[in-house]
Amino acid sequence: LFHVADATKRLPYRDGAFGAVIEKGFLDALLSAPRGGGDAPARAVLREAWRVLGAGGLLVSASQGRGLEDRLGFFLSAGLTPAPEAARELPGRPDRGVRCFALSKPRSSLWPS
Repeated sequence: LFHVADATKRLPYRDGAFGAVIEKGFLDALLSAPRGGGDAPARAVLREAWRVLGAGGLLVSASQGRGLEDRLGFFLSAGLTPAPEAARELPGRPDRGVRCFALSKPRSSLWPS
C-alpha cells in the first residue's frame, strides 16, 4: 500500500498508527536544499513522523549529512511532543559516511504538558 502525501503537512494516518518510522536521507535532502524557509520543512516532517509514531515506538534516521551532535540537536530542538525518551546513535557505516540515529517515544500515553 502506497500513499502520495506531503510530509510537511498532515499525513493520511492516525496518531500513533505505527510502531516504527524509518527515515533514510529525506531529512538530509531537506536540510541541504537551499530554500528561504531554513530548516522549517525538515522540522515539520520530523514532527509529523513523530505524530504517527505510537507510544513506545522507535524513529530511525539514516544520515549521510550532519554529524551526531548536529543531528541530535536538531531532533531535540524540533518541538517533538512528547519529548523523546532517548536519542542515540546506532551502529552504522561511518567508514562510508552513513550514520544511524534512533529516537524512542515514551511508552506512556499520559504525557505531562
